[in-house]
Amino acid sequence: MKYVGVTSRIYTEENEKNAVNTEYFEAVRKAGLCPIILPCNENAKDLLDLCSGFLVTGGADINPKWYGQKIEKNTVVCSDSEDILDKLVIGYALENNRPLFGICRGLQALNVHLGGTLKQNITGHVNTSHKVKILEKGLLYNKDEINVNSNHHQAIDVLSERLHVIGESEEGIPEIVIMKDKPVFAVQFHPERAPFDKDCIFLFEKLAKMMEE
Repeated sequence: MKYVGVTSRIYTEENEKNAVNTEYFEAVRKAGLCPIILPCNENAKDLLDLCSGFLVTGGADINPKWYGQKIEKNTVVCSDSEDILDKLVIGYALENNRPLFGICRGLQALNVHLGGTLKQNITGHVNTSHKVKILEKGLLYNKDEINVNSNHHQAIDVLSERLHVIGESEEGIPEIVIMKDKPVFAVQFHPERAPFDKDCIFLFEKLAKMMEE
């Protein structure tokens, strides 16, 4: 059984909690992997060596300070703890050539870590669905387009030179990116959300396959 490190997120109801949405766990298990929760604190470092791959999940907005900007809109809700965990995980994965799959915030965190920037607030992509045009078939998908869910108000602005876009929305928003020199890919949508279909669970199976290589 291969272990995949799954980034936790901060929830503050009665008190602060580290947690992972069970939908991520279900998708990881369906792909034949065993998830390990990576906490948003220094204890995460002790778990990284146990993981053959990583899943960087959705979450709060990334603080614009990480890409040299100030908060432009009061809709930006940041979590420095999540930012620090994602930087730790992405940096470790790249340095050690471990497979990594980013979802929503995970795609944005990857772009920022690699020197890109974000649009701090966009419209039309919260709680909706849309089509994604596949720009290069054979790298992840062999279709011309796929239907995806959408629940984000930020998106890639300046793309990192190390990332390659292979899928985009009708407005030209990067929806699927890969690294050509590393076993890393990320999507702006949420494939973990049920009902699972071939376009969704396939991505987790892709991570599992990378972890076997």
